[in-house]
Amino acid sequence: MEFRTPCMPPRLPLIEHGSPISFLGSCFSEHLAARLAYQGFDVCPPSHGILFDGFSMVRAMEHWTQKPKQRRFDLVAQHNVWYSWDHHGSFRSESKQTLLYSLNKACNRQGKMLKKAQVLFITLGTAWYFVLKESERPVANCHKVPANRFERKLAEPQVLAEKLSNALNSLRLLNPNLEVVLSVSPVKHLRDGISGNLLSKSVLLLTSHMLTTELPFCSYFPGYELLTEDLRDYRFYAKDMAHPSDQAIDYIMEAFAGSAFSKETAKIVGDVERFRKLEGHRPLGNSKAHKSAIVQAKKQLLNAYPILSL
Repeated sequence: MEFRTPCMPPRLPLIEHGSPISFLGSCFSEHLAARLAYQGFDVCPPSHGILFDGFSMVRAMEHWTQKPKQRRFDLVAQHNVWYSWDHHGSFRSESKQTLLYSLNKACNRQGKMLKKAQVLFITLGTAWYFVLKESERPVANCHKVPANRFERKLAEPQVLAEKLSNALNSLRLLNPNLEVVLSVSPVKHLRDGISGNLLSKSVLLLTSHMLTTELPFCSYFPGYELLTEDLRDYRFYAKDMAHPSDQAIDYIMEAFAGSAFSKETAKIVGDVERFRKLEGHRPLGNSKAHKSAIVQAKKQLLNAYPILSL
């Protein structure tokens, strides 16, 4: 008898070492990027940091396609520190010019890699978003600005899908070979309440369905479904009962590898992970010999696979 409902992810565009992979979206995207970087893939860090709502992701993609002189970043000063309404709070500086330089640098790097990227992974976190009342513009982060300056809204699937579709089509003009993989983050947004979180995820699932139906270069990876329907147990959540546990992330990553890796890529990943374990080992004895072994192993690995990013 079967006492669970296995989720079988569809075949995704195959990813290979040596070609850049871009990421956009929630902290689950960050988990995926970190894991692939660990496995030797050429990963471009998110240019805007962690983003949760789709409208902020649209704004990020618009920045990627613009030249530096065309970009407009709306900045805000809070407690003598400058932030951007379009970025995560990790992008901040006491100097306005320093912040602008950092924002442009990150966008330039992302835009450059995007022109030769094989895949863009987008993880949608929530359909709830905040609008700055004075300008009616969505913000990626409130940066602890007083709450009375914002209005909280729920995205409409049709509107969100149209905005994302336009942005993705613009990216394809830069790189006609770009494939896009969409996913809904399995992380629960409990501040929205149980019903609010489920409503939000429903909007994102419908939006993803609209996009994959409309755009032939878009695929869907069921990261959300793997946790909520396949594993379906609180032992696969972290202590906060919202984020997936390390074991759950490993399970989802195994499913992802089965969908996106060829046999050759899987073999290379196995070799890289063995090297990473050696690299992370803390020797009890001769540390010099251990360091020498790491250098030698890395050299052998790069000789066998020059395309690796280590």
